Amino acid sequence: MLSIFRFFFLFFLSVILFACDSHDSRTDFKSKRPLKSELDSVNVYVISGDYYEIKMGVKGNELTGIYQNPSAKNKKSCMFFFEGIIGNKNPVKVKCYNPVDDKPPFNGYFKILGDVMIVKLDKIPANKCESEFIDETGHSLVLDKQANWSAVRMIQQETPLYEDAEGGLTTGNTLMKGTIVAVLEKRNSWLRVEVQNDDADEGWIQEYMLFPLLEL
Repeated sequence: MLSIFRFFFLFFLSVILFACDSHDSRTDFKSKRPLKSELDSVNVYVISGDYYEIKMGVKGNELTGIYQNPSAKNKKSCMFFFEGIIGNKNPVKVKCYNPVDDKPPFNGYFKILGDVMIVKLDKIPANKCESEFIDETGHSLVLDKQANWSAVRMIQQETPLYEDAEGGLTTGNTLMKGTIVAVLEKRNSWLRVEVQNDDADEGWIQEYMLFPLLEL
């Protein structure tokens, strides 16, 4: 009789201990799960560099860049500049426009998937642009070369390319209006830039020589 009582006592004791252990495990699991506010505070990670058709710079939460179709005879036949603010929403919303004309900006959406990007636009920037930009699946791009570019900008006024930030000797190259440059360094009002041409020339220009950005 005593052994039967001991059996039931041990059985009920083990059930109670198992239930307590399971409750603690669930509590620990819940406590380790990130809070929604913590998830909301994580920004989308964007890689600056050359995506073959897109050249993009990142500085903090600021995103700038340009799209050009490199396979087209005239790269400007389908071209748009873009800028946006990187936050915790993916896709990242950007404003697209052409700095050399007075057409109003339109919205674009960049779905960032590591070194892959899917671009959707509210409208086709020009007749010769890919229709994929407004399709449901969007236009896919893959990172070709990562680069330490803080911005990608466009030259507004013709300017010499200088060897240093003192405005002394020039490199012998002149950047024409519409030239695309990637910013590598800033020193006061001077920018060290990499010219986005076949030679990838480097040098210094003054910041006011660039088209101004939108106020996002």
